[in-house]
Amino acid sequence: MNQTSGATLGWRRFLLSAVDAASWRGLGYLSLGLLTGTVAVALWITAVAVGLTFAVLVVGLPVALACFATIRAAADIERWRAAIVLGEPVGRPYRPVSGGLLRRLLQRVSDPASWLDLVWLVLLFPLAITMAVVSWTVWAAGLGLVLLPFYYAFLPGGEAVFLNLDSQHHLVVDSFVRALPFMPLGIALCWVAGWTTRWMA
Repeated sequence: MNQTSGATLGWRRFLLSAVDAASWRGLGYLSLGLLTGTVAVALWITAVAVGLTFAVLVVGLPVALACFATIRAAADIERWRAAIVLGEPVGRPYRPVSGGLLRRLLQRVSDPASWLDLVWLVLLFPLAITMAVVSWTVWAAGLGLVLLPFYYAFLPGGEAVFLNLDSQHHLVVDSFVRALPFMPLGIALCWVAGWTTRWMA
């Protein structure tokens, strides 16, 4: 009996994945990634450019420390973003630093976590854009088909054209009844979107 109940619960969760809290957390994670990825790349480019500019000057030491602090701040945002999906905080894996400017800089340079942050921030931008666009596209397509019976009349010409070959409309939705068959397809796409979002997050 317990095995049957467990299997039923498993199938229910599987089928309802599109509206599961984990799916929405994943969507939030991917959406935030688009923003944080853009900001992280801008911060990284600025930090490196400023650091290289002042590297030969005495002021280069505090500037270099500020660069590492900026990169770590961006990485902290990523850890916070990951905590949204995991449901628990993500620790900061850095070694403790102490001493003067030069010693602290050397400690941060020799910390593997600093370079892992840098690699991740470089990769984040293209990955974040790709995953966010894929997720939102599938969600938009699914919801668009589910709601089609309620908005097709407001489209240009009062119809939705899905297949247009040689200037001829071969698949046209121009009535509520014709729009209804697209709703199950939209629900299926939303289900796919839920699992796609969970997988990418």
